[in-house]
Amino acid sequence: MRHMYIRIWTALLMVLMVPGMAAANLGDTRDNIREQYGEYRMVYGFYNQLYTREAWEEKKLGLREGTYRHIFTRLDLPVTLDVDYESRQPDALVRQQRFVLGKAIAVKDFKKYFPEIYQALTGPSAKTFATKEKLSELLSDEASPVTLGVVTKQFANGDKKGYYMLVAFNIMDEGRLVKDIKYIDGNTQITEFIIEQTTRYTVTDLLTDKGKWKAITNYFL
Repeated sequence: MRHMYIRIWTALLMVLMVPGMAAANLGDTRDNIREQYGEYRMVYGFYNQLYTREAWEEKKLGLREGTYRHIFTRLDLPVTLDVDYESRQPDALVRQQRFVLGKAIAVKDFKKYFPEIYQALTGPSAKTFATKEKLSELLSDEASPVTLGVVTKQFANGDKKGYYMLVAFNIMDEGRLVKDIKYIDGNTQITEFIIEQTTRYTVTDLLTDKGKWKAITNYFL
């Protein structure tokens, strides 16, 4: 009985240590992102010029296009998050998110660090796959030739009927490159991941028996 209470208390501590347990979607707004990951620290503006948050706001550049950088820690994991929005308006929705991890984490441990994203990866419409095609231009060039991906219909706003949410992962195997899809499992390590949208046509075209996205077991479960 004592061990059961310890497990329950540990689980509660994990929930309390991870703020903002709402689901993460491409339909999130700036306010949603702030609640989940804190205030942005820096902004990459025109010509990739870097501004501190103070300089960006002092120059009243908040309505210009930019990539907003958040830096935070989840449990023992340092994370850098870059966010692009669909427009320059304060209530604009998220267009892309790139998470770069301070250390690699196992697929089977993803829920512990990112429970708000885990919901989308394991929902009823989620489809897990792997491919040797590059899934996103935002993923690092120095990566394994195999990319892990999940597509889901989940969006926060209801007008994205023609799109899916795509989550693309750069993966490693204890520091080594993953060279074949058959080597992916729950111990495969994630170094970064991207959240962006893809079209329903792309999913139905590529996620087939003859497509370039090969359906695999959902090792996030």
